Amino acid sequence: ASKKLATIIEGESLVNDGTAYVLFTVCFQMYLFNLGVSSDGGALEHNGWTICWAFIRLSFGGLLVGWIFGVVSSHWLSRIDDDELAEMAITLFTCYLAFYTAELFHTSGILCCVALGVYYSYKGKSNISVAAHEPVEKFWEALEYIANTLVFFIAGLISAERAIWHKETTSGEFGKAVLLYVLCSIIRMGVT
Repeated sequence: ASKKLATIIEGESLVNDGTAYVLFTVCFQMYLFNLGVSSDGGALEHNGWTICWAFIRLSFGGLLVGWIFGVVSSHWLSRIDDDELAEMAITLFTCYLAFYTAELFHTSGILCCVALGVYYSYKGKSNISVAAHEPVEKFWEALEYIANTLVFFIAGLISAERAIWHKETTSGEFGKAVLLYVLCSIIRMGVT
């Protein structure tokens, strides 16, 4: 598959993850309201306007925060010449700061980082110095690989802990899970 197609698929996957998180957050807030948790605890009343507003605030608020951080950090990067470490640090620092700022304003930190990444690939990439462009890209590729590995490793540990030690999974279900893993691995080898 071409690099452009892989990028589109990865981007679509990130937007799906962000949207799923927004929907989960709205539903969880409604659940808290049903439990009688005060509105200070993040509960959301069940009327159409509050649900729509929560969805809009989480989605578009996160995108707006990401865009703002993209503009500011891109301008900051344009003022640095040939300092690979500083440019890597700025991009990393900006991602973390943008995520936590979005969460502080009760918007989606995930969609914020997606918007920041889209802005960087559209406009911000040109503000990274020529000498630092490849090292910054390699740094983010390595970071992506490490993060993906950790996420799936931790998910596997949690699943194994629940399946094996809590005896919630029958041997037939465990066998189906192993078969599914093998099939997914074969399919992935065929695609890549």
